[in-house]
Amino acid sequence: PAQGRGKLGKLTAELCFFMGSSITRCLALSGVLTTYGQRLAEFLAVHRLLPSEPQILERPTPPELPEDILMCIFASLETPDLVRAGSVCSSWRSACARLCNLGLFRQTQTPCLLYTSESAGESVAGLFSLVENKSYTLALPDPPIRTRYVIGSSHGWIITADDRSELHLLNPITGDQIALPSVATIEQVKPIFDDAGALHKYQYSWYTGTPLLVDYDFPTPSVFSLGELRDYLFGKAFLSSDPSTGDYYVVLKHNPESQLSFARAGDDRWTWLPPHVDYADCVFKDSLLFALDSHGEVRTFDLSALVVTQTIVLGRMKSCIVECNYMYIAQAPCGDLLEVWRSRNSLGWEDEDVSEQGLEDGEDEHISEHNLTYLKWILLQQSLKTLLAHVTV
Repeated sequence: PAQGRGKLGKLTAELCFFMGSSITRCLALSGVLTTYGQRLAEFLAVHRLLPSEPQILERPTPPELPEDILMCIFASLETPDLVRAGSVCSSWRSACARLCNLGLFRQTQTPCLLYTSESAGESVAGLFSLVENKSYTLALPDPPIRTRYVIGSSHGWIITADDRSELHLLNPITGDQIALPSVATIEQVKPIFDDAGALHKYQYSWYTGTPLLVDYDFPTPSVFSLGELRDYLFGKAFLSSDPSTGDYYVVLKHNPESQLSFARAGDDRWTWLPPHVDYADCVFKDSLLFALDSHGEVRTFDLSALVVTQTIVLGRMKSCIVECNYMYIAQAPCGDLLEVWRSRNSLGWEDEDVSEQGLEDGEDEHISEHNLTYLKWILLQQSLKTLLAHVTV
């Protein structure tokens, strides 16, 4: 019993200390210490249950994570979360800054929807973030964004054609803009000036540069207004890297017959890549341009060379893809390149068995897709020799 009373007394003292300390801190923080509060504090202090002066207990500082571990964590964040993390404290800000300087931040971000609206104005775009479920309003430089066509996007930039058919690189977030070489420097385009010497129209040639097996007269060149040319000339644009680095290439798929031209950073004119036509899609990988044509043939171009070189890495596969309407080339997360064949059945058939050719083991698989749409995937191996050994043309 005596031992129990001792434990009970100790517990009571600790409880009184806690209550008294809490009450005093609350009264002190409120700036009002009533007579009752003073007497209570004095009573507890006399009985050695509370210090005579209120004390604010300091919490121990949590241990800091090493910067390399912070960087590993931050590397997995979406951009909005990374920005917020950098504002927490100086050490986190330092880790975020180093992560960005080294280019180790998350490269694949959830895309945002860029749009314009008549009510917002000609030079204003909206940006809807899927991550944040939030819209942002962006004031962008001239030419007005609402009058432009967007013909490509990559690395956070868009490639646009304005109402005079001139091309620009634009970063919607920062507002940075880079004018690309004049459309008049494309091989098939010539400027037409009025009597006052002002640019008035464009002459558009149908010449492709493709060797012909029979004599063929190309159509007479067409003449378009400044704003009309973009409707007939431009197909799609591809960007090699972030233009803010100052080292990039822009590849333009354009008519007639889906040809390719390119421009390096700082170039004042477009360089034509004849004589091949009917290109469907392009992608940059390992400092090379991989270009896919409508027959399934893939070429690589080394645009960094003084004289551009090209190599066929995958021969024509026309017999396999007669019914394909759309073709793409894309890079898988593992780094391999995929050739994507997509076909739309316009005859109203129900479903159709589709052959998917496996290049690694030579096996054929059959899949059935609904909605009159199917995809064919062909894996392009990183080793081109291995790839060619498995391809049946």
